[in-house]
Amino acid sequence: MKSQQDPSGDPPFHPKTAASIRGGLPRWIPDLVSAFDMVSRPGHLFTGGAALDPLVFRFRVAWEHWFIFRGEAAHEQFFQLRPDDVDPFFFRMRMPTLRLPGVSPPPDMTRSTMGTRLNLMAVFREQGLQSLVDVFLDEARVATARTFHQPEGQIPDFFDFCLRTCIRGSSRALLGDALFEALPDEYTDWYVDIEGDLTISRLMVPWWPSFARTPGNGAAALVDALRGLIEDRRRLPPERAPRDLLQHYLTRRVIDGQELLLTDDEIIWTLNSVEWAAHHYPAVHAFWGMIDLLSNPDVLHAVMQEQSRFDDVNGETVGEMSLLNGCVLESLRRHPLVALPRLVKRELTFCGVDLPPRSVLAISPYLCHHDESLYPSPHRFRPARWKAPGVHPSPLHFIPGGGGQWGCIGMRLTTSWLTGLWALLLRQYELAFVGEAPRLDLTAMLMPPADKTAFTYRLRSGDGLGT
Repeated sequence: MKSQQDPSGDPPFHPKTAASIRGGLPRWIPDLVSAFDMVSRPGHLFTGGAALDPLVFRFRVAWEHWFIFRGEAAHEQFFQLRPDDVDPFFFRMRMPTLRLPGVSPPPDMTRSTMGTRLNLMAVFREQGLQSLVDVFLDEARVATARTFHQPEGQIPDFFDFCLRTCIRGSSRALLGDALFEALPDEYTDWYVDIEGDLTISRLMVPWWPSFARTPGNGAAALVDALRGLIEDRRRLPPERAPRDLLQHYLTRRVIDGQELLLTDDEIIWTLNSVEWAAHHYPAVHAFWGMIDLLSNPDVLHAVMQEQSRFDDVNGETVGEMSLLNGCVLESLRRHPLVALPRLVKRELTFCGVDLPPRSVLAISPYLCHHDESLYPSPHRFRPARWKAPGVHPSPLHFIPGGGGQWGCIGMRLTTSWLTGLWALLLRQYELAFVGEAPRLDLTAMLMPPADKTAFTYRLRSGDGLGT
């Protein structure tokens, strides 16, 4: 089964965008226009025009002036920006998932984020990567058994399956059993519902009216559960408390010579932020990666041959599945964030361009990952590129989770989760999407599928691989 691609291997453009592209232009211009197809769709939100040059893409949305830079020098300077110059968190504050009733975000996002990174690193160190993968896979097995409950059938919305699986798997792995068991039943449905409000218009123009579901009872129930759990934990002697992520938040920390003590509201907001990131990104890539695999039968056949060497899928074996892990990395390369934005706090010169305060400075992982000079045939799904001897992409050229001091510290864990989830599904079932392959929609900054995609499944025969 082949994806919707033209003979050159380039992805299909939106008709409005395709009509504006003519032959003879440098290769990077169609790439850039395709990446920012969002400009042509919610165009009524934009004022002014766009100016293109080889290094920077500029446009206006409402009162914000955006500068999106490309190139290695821009990436290097971007990852060295200091919190005194830019706000790395302003876009995060606009995400509807992070708005909880009666909960205010931390007033000092820089210090609280640094504390969160230290807390997560402590969990990684104490639990170990393999253990965190095993916990995720246990929840994935439960979700698979619940969803694929017949020898063969159809799943009406495969992304919904990926999302729900990653919500529960990441929650239990990162939060620990005590927090996971205390979460209300409604929290999964709330995370799923609020996903529909994550659109480019809501992120770039946060005051624009939203017609998606309101947070509702799920958010309130989550806040109440976490608030009660924190109160109980504060009364518990530290030696009797479980060594989980929450306990690390309650443990005294000193950052840059200052004691970091978070209020209950700050802990609730930060835990929710961590959990959202931990399930959203894996779910998006679980979906698109499976589309990539099923659209390339030769790669899928090679993956199944590799799987025949393993008796089980667990935290140890997923690290040895080199081809399937290469498929994960290739999916991360093909379907990254469109932009990593920072809000400029004061006058700043970046790569020779003077940026005014309140403008938005960004780089684009999408444009970087589709640069022909870095990744030959960038629009093709070629996981073998990650198995070539000596292939270690520069941290300036492979940036699915950003980089520098604010880069994702859970990227290795995410790739292991994805490798394990795909292995579980492919070993048990023959999968196929219904109809044509879905088209990547770049009107959302984080690129979930635009529409529901149905999948058919059939239990593999007795000589299959099993789990």
